[in-house]
This record gives sequence, structure tokens and C-alpha cells, in this order.
Amino acid sequence: MCAQSQPSHVQFIPAVHLWEGLHKGNFRREVFGVITTLGYIDESYEGVVAPETFTLSCSLACGGDWAFIEAAWVWILAEKNRSLLAEGRKSLSRYHAVDCFNRTNEFEGWEKEERNAFVQKLFGVFEMFPTSHITLTISGKDIAEIWPENKEQPLHFAYNTLIKFMMLEIGRNHPILGLRGNVSLIYERSDYGESMLKGFNRMMDDPTFRHRSLFNTLAPMGWESCIPLQPADLVAYEAFRDMKRRVKNKPMHPSLKALVEKDNFQLLSKRIERKNLIDLRERHNMAVARQS
Repeated sequence: MCAQSQPSHVQFIPAVHLWEGLHKGNFRREVFGVITTLGYIDESYEGVVAPETFTLSCSLACGGDWAFIEAAWVWILAEKNRSLLAEGRKSLSRYHAVDCFNRTNEFEGWEKEERNAFVQKLFGVFEMFPTSHITLTISGKDIAEIWPENKEQPLHFAYNTLIKFMMLEIGRNHPILGLRGNVSLIYERSDYGESMLKGFNRMMDDPTFRHRSLFNTLAPMGWESCIPLQPADLVAYEAFRDMKRRVKNKPMHPSLKALVEKDNFQLLSKRIERKNLIDLRERHNMAVARQS
């Protein structure tokens, strides 16, 4: 399926071409994790806006399954664009979770019923092909209080820390999630990529990290060409919304419940508790003390 055959401006490069060189073995057997992030901005620290809730999500599937996922995803987008263009309305360049949920930007003017029907079709992709998802959430407020040296730029700390926890979770749960083959991680380009890469390299250089041989690489890609960033964005947003509900002791959001009930969809969602950050702080202080 090529971009020129689509009746819209949805364009993409097949995953097999994007991810050439990122894997050591057979593309269809290797595991690829697509990382996306969301931050709920609602607090300010000395004039610097920081997220009270920050979620990093990794969607995992074998290369062969990603190829089918992206084809199904593009078909749904193209089908919707045919309908929009026939009605004289603006077509979509991509699915973007925040814009879709709030019906803003390219989704401006949509009715809730139309949005919900569209999202339900996208949910169906996760029913057709097996995927595993790990989401980790951290508090910007906790970062600022426990790691005050990072309060000016808490997101750099969040990216650097959460990628380490993510690698630990992938390693620990690799057999449970039904993953086979080594893992290559892809993230959407951002100003925080360097912080995440430092965390990744720290884990890869740590001889005590017994799962490091499982990982191949961490590499940036852009939404303009990498379709798998879009389904990963959908899962990240649903998990992000649900984590805010769980903090308030509310039940799982119905839309996320609909996803986790699908046979081919596996989700592991955790919050990095304040006590985890305190323990990390203490171990860091002990390491510094030993070096001095």
C-alpha cells in the first residue's frame, strides 16, 4: 500500500523499511516497542510549568504484526477521509489522541458520536493483531520535592528515569507478555530524546542489569512517516486518563476497559510511587558518598 493510492494526505513508510538496521535478526520475528509520552500540565514551580501526571507508554509487537497493524490503521484513516472529503470537510493527516478526544485542530467540528464511532474502529485494530503495552506514570510534584536539583526541568528527569523503569519492566515481563526476539525501542522525536537515550545507555552499560542483552537500540522517528506512533499514542492517552482516575480511586475508564477486554491486547500499567523515588534518591546519595 503506497501513499499515492490513498484518497487523502495520509502518508507513511512501511515499518519494514523504517526499521531496517534496528534489528539483528528477522524483521517479522523481532520485537519493536513504540514509546509515546503524555503530560497533564496543571502545576507551576517557580514559573516553570511541570506536569503533575506524566505517563510514558511503550506499545510492543513483533515486526510482522506491526506491518499489519499499520496497514489496517491507514485503511481506517483513508476510509474516514473519503467520507470527510465527500462531505466537503477537512481530511485528517493522522490520528492524534489529545486532538481527537477534545475535538480540536483537525477534529474541530466533529460531534461526540462521530468521534466515538471513529475511535471504536481504531480499537478494532487491537482486536485483530496481538500487542502488549506497558505504561508508567510519575508525578512532577514528587520529582520537584525529592529531586529539587531537577525542579527547573523535571521532564528531563522523568524521561531519563522512566526509560530505565520501562526497560526493567520489559525485561521482567518479557515471557509473560508473550514477546519473542530482541527488542528495539522507537520514540517520537522530541527535545527530551537525549535524556531518554542517556537513561537507555546507562542501563545497557550496567553489568547488574541482567536483561540488557534483550535490547537492540533506542531510536527517534517522526509521526510524519511512522504510523505505529499513532496506535501507541491512543493507548498512552487511554492509560494516562485512567491513571488520573485511579489516583482518585475511580474505576477503570470504560474506553480502556473495552481495550483490555480484547483477547489480543495486554496491558501492564504502573505508577512510580513517591516511595520509589525516595529509594532511588537514597541509593543515588549512597553512590555519590562512595565516590567522594
